[in-house]
Amino acid sequence: MINMDRRNFLKGAALAGGAAALTGLVGCSPAASKSDSGAASAGDAGASGSAVSKSWRDKPEPIEDIAETVECDVVVVGAGAAGTCAVLASVEAGAKTVCIQKSPMVMTHGQVYSGFGTRWMKEADVDLNIDDVVGSHVRANGCKPDHMFIRHLMEESAKTLEWMADETGEEVSLVPSGSSDPYVYDTPAYTTGHAFAGKAIGVSQKLADVAQEKGAEFYFETSGVQLVMDGDDVKGVIGKRTDGTYMQVNAAKGVILATGDYASNYEMAREMCPGVVDTFNFYSPADNTGEGLQMGLWAGGMIERGSHSKMCHPHNGNDGTELTDSPIKSDAYLWVNQRGERFCNEDQEYGLICNQVLKQPGQVFYIVMDDDFASQRSEMRNPRPAPKDADIDKAKELGYWKDADSIEELAKAFDIDATALAATVERYNGWVDSGADDDYAKNPKCLKPIKKAPFHIVRTYTPSDVALGGLMVAGGA
Repeated sequence: MINMDRRNFLKGAALAGGAAALTGLVGCSPAASKSDSGAASAGDAGASGSAVSKSWRDKPEPIEDIAETVECDVVVVGAGAAGTCAVLASVEAGAKTVCIQKSPMVMTHGQVYSGFGTRWMKEADVDLNIDDVVGSHVRANGCKPDHMFIRHLMEESAKTLEWMADETGEEVSLVPSGSSDPYVYDTPAYTTGHAFAGKAIGVSQKLADVAQEKGAEFYFETSGVQLVMDGDDVKGVIGKRTDGTYMQVNAAKGVILATGDYASNYEMAREMCPGVVDTFNFYSPADNTGEGLQMGLWAGGMIERGSHSKMCHPHNGNDGTELTDSPIKSDAYLWVNQRGERFCNEDQEYGLICNQVLKQPGQVFYIVMDDDFASQRSEMRNPRPAPKDADIDKAKELGYWKDADSIEELAKAFDIDATALAATVERYNGWVDSGADDDYAKNPKCLKPIKKAPFHIVRTYTPSDVALGGLMVAGGA
């Protein structure tokens, strides 16, 4: 196994002149609507002219029309959560470092980073057994991950997160996880989440700023499209600029691919993660089109066998252009579809809600509540505090949250069949009164009446964020 820590990752990246692939483990996040016509194809995601491949797996002919050549020790492809860490680590190790980035700016999403044994966990007296956490992670993912590789990531995570915080001055808070009243079938959850105050985009931008101050060079609006090969060795990368010209970056010590996922490339997704195809896309801009995976594959690497997992989380918008969500978007009140029909047990694991919603008309659902929703929220199986009035007002301003004095008027707010919704609410209130949900067996703690006006409804989607799969690396994947 290659120890890819900050101190010696250059040596690992340069082994056999190979390309090192980094994965940013950042929880939850944004994007833009996609359709068959708008989704990136292999040709769009790769080069043009003689470099266009018949399918995304086919290695294209080498690009020879180079407008500019840059020399460095290490080139990082991608300036996101992983890439900005790699750039700063490289320049601090004394390497002349270049980063090419597809977007016009540092780009990443999410807020919560996973870590184990960090100083923040110690301060909160969170003492976990690494074997329990690793074993749970591997089993929860169908035993697909490599056990030793996951353990290695966890062992390295504390010094990495602490280094990120120290380099940027970002405040970090520990994110409690798990249910106070878990079901026997719940996926085990551990308090290993770390939220940076500026979210992933803020800390990544600061890492890039520090790296640039220390001598790293960034080339934005330059998409990595092909690795420079000398036999089986990787010697650099070719980037395509927005004007259609190509630049070649030769790297004496190593190439690091940190380009993110491929959920916005429908050709790749149909083969490896069909669950994101024909969904709304919350990743904005939709730059996650898999170039890094393609380049690694063409250079002789291997992509983890599919089918890969999708990440589709509840959001009140469906295209990632507005990142503000309603303070209530997944709580276990009554949920109905566009037809006004209840369709599941609403007391679900957050990451699995999409599997029910994506089968509904329009891939949308609505949360229905009465005016006691705030106090009811604190009485649920997993109690939460009342939402802030300012957050509710913002959700109303954005059109996610509507109020009405009757269920029939509430239905009109989102063009739901009023008769059907009224019948659903009446039936649901019957289960509330009896204390037993004979339709979906929802926990009685989550059965709350819908009787007190005004009534409230919140529109929610479960758009795709990313496709979770990548290149195999030393030690597993």
